[in-house]
Amino acid sequence: MIITVATFSLDQARKYLGRRYHHGHSHALDQRRAWVGFDTDDNDQSPLRYTPDCGERGLVIRCHDWDEDGRHAPAFVGPAQCAGAPTIEHARAIVRFVLAQHARPERIDLCVHCHAGLFRSGAVAEWARSDLGVEEHAESNRLVGVLGERDDSRTYNNALLRLIREAHAEATR
Repeated sequence: MIITVATFSLDQARKYLGRRYHHGHSHALDQRRAWVGFDTDDNDQSPLRYTPDCGERGLVIRCHDWDEDGRHAPAFVGPAQCAGAPTIEHARAIVRFVLAQHARPERIDLCVHCHAGLFRSGAVAEWARSDLGVEEHAESNRLVGVLGERDDSRTYNNALLRLIREAHAEATR
């Protein structure tokens, strides 16, 4: 069962995943953590692509941080959809992966990274927090220096969150 979720920047994920812990170490990748990573292109790649021991505990999604429901609204930027924007297929893959991790009997921390650890990863964290009842770790990137006393100041990609919720509804019908 997933007990906590936290978001990380690409640089933080690279530093964390670059460490090689021995199998019994509490921070070993295969022990208590599952990872969802986002990358954009060959210059902005998730370190999960190069983590051989990631296996069934990691998922990489390639898409741009395009939010047609929010800060990249067509009226402000241009076309309604950019090439490589999050799709329902991306959302379905995320939902399948996260629900499979959540169904495990052991306690798991869900780690999610994108470029800044705010918007794409924030959408996954927001869904896990609000829809699955998972506690968000206080050091989650999207909370540090952002979340004040109001709960509505959390950052996330609105369109991706909407797609994840659609995919979750499909999966649980």
